[in-house]
Amino acid sequence: LYRRFTPDVAGSKPLPLAVYDHWWGTESTINENTARERAAGAAKLGQEYFLLEPGWYADSGIETWYQSVGNWAQENRVNFPAGVKAFANYVRSQGVNFGLWLEPERAWKGTLLAQEHPDWVTFLPGNDNGLVDFGLPAVREWAKKLFNEKIREYDARYIRWDFNVSPLPYWELKDQARPHRKGISQIRHIEGLYEVADWVREHNPSTILEGCASGGRRIDLETIRRFHVFWISDETIGAHIVRHHLHGAHYFLPGNYLYRVFAEQLQGSEKQFPEIDYQSFLGGAFGFGGRLETWTPAMIEQARRHVEIHKSLRRFLVEDYYPLFEQPQSLDAWDGAQYHDPGTQEGFVLVYRLDSPLGTVEIKLHGLDPAATYEFRDPYTRETFTQKGSQGVTIKSDRVTGHVLTYKRI
Repeated sequence: LYRRFTPDVAGSKPLPLAVYDHWWGTESTINENTARERAAGAAKLGQEYFLLEPGWYADSGIETWYQSVGNWAQENRVNFPAGVKAFANYVRSQGVNFGLWLEPERAWKGTLLAQEHPDWVTFLPGNDNGLVDFGLPAVREWAKKLFNEKIREYDARYIRWDFNVSPLPYWELKDQARPHRKGISQIRHIEGLYEVADWVREHNPSTILEGCASGGRRIDLETIRRFHVFWISDETIGAHIVRHHLHGAHYFLPGNYLYRVFAEQLQGSEKQFPEIDYQSFLGGAFGFGGRLETWTPAMIEQARRHVEIHKSLRRFLVEDYYPLFEQPQSLDAWDGAQYHDPGTQEGFVLVYRLDSPLGTVEIKLHGLDPAATYEFRDPYTRETFTQKGSQGVTIKSDRVTGHVLTYKRI
C-alpha cells in the first residue's frame, strides 16, 4: 500500500509526520497571542507543522464553531486581528510549516456559502447542518478554487480536510426525485471528492493532505490513494487507547497514515507524563496538542527527546509490521510490535508491560537471518548488546513501562 497507493509529496513518499494541532485545550476559542505561544512551543518540541483548526474563519455570532462552517471567504478578525496570513508567517519564522483546517463538504444554514449558493447545499427537515453537493460540477470548481486560494495565500503545506456529516440521509433525500436512480447522488458526490482531491494534489505537490471524518470514518483504498495521512480517531486522550488503535491499524495500513496527537492533560500535582505515554505514540505520525505555554522546560525537554527518537525510527513504520503479542483486550497483559526493513535488515521493537503480573518475557523477532549477528540498542539509554538472529530477546520490565530497541545486522 505504501509503495503503490500512497501519493507523493514533492516527488517522494511521505514518512510519518510531527504535527502540532491547536484544537486540544482551546478548541475554536484560539486567539493570535495564544496561537503564537503554542507555535513557539511546537518548534521547541521539533514539530514540523502547526495545524490551525476551527476558529480562523468568520464567526456567525453563535458559540459553537460548527455553526460558522461555510464562512470560508472571511477570516475571524476577533481571534486573529492581524489576519491569518500574518500568523502563518510567524509560524514559519519559528521554523515550522503552516497548516489549515477546512471542511468544504458542509455548510451551516445562514453562513455565507449557504446564502450565496442555496442550490449547492442540501438540508434535512429541521436540521441546519447542510451537505454541500460535490456531485455538482460548479461545486467541484468552487472547492478547487477554495483549496488553491488558501494554500497559496497562506503558503499552507498541510491541509486537514474534515467531514462531519452523516451523508446517507441527504443523498436519499435527493434521490427521492429520481427513484429509478437510487444511489446516484452518493456516487456523484464521491466522484467529486476524488476529483477535487486529485486536482488539489496535482496543483499543490508540496502540500500534505490529511483526511479526517469525525475521527477516522472515511478510510478506504480510494481515499488512501488521495490522502497522505489520516486522523484515525478523536479518542486521542489516553495512551493505552492510542497504542491499541495504532497497533490494530498497522495490520492494514503503513504508519504514514496513522496520525494522533499527544494531548493528555496533567492531573493534580503531576509534573511530567510517564514515559510509556509518549512511547505509545511512536507507532504512527507523532503530533502534539494542548497548552504548551504551561509546560515547564523539563516537560518540553522530555517531549522533545521522544520526538527526536520518533524521527530516528519513523522510516521503519512504512516497512514490515509484526505484532509480538496478541492484541490486548485488557491492561493485564504485555503488548508490542516489530517494525522491520527486510532490505537493510534493520528495524526496531516497541514492547510494553502493562499491568501484567509477569515481569519478564522473551520475544521472537521476525525476518532476521538466523545465522547473522545483530546489534541491539536502546535509544534512550544507548546501551547495546549483540546476539544471533535465531535467538529470542528477553525483556525485563516494571509494571506499566515501555521499551524500545533498535537493531541492525553487523
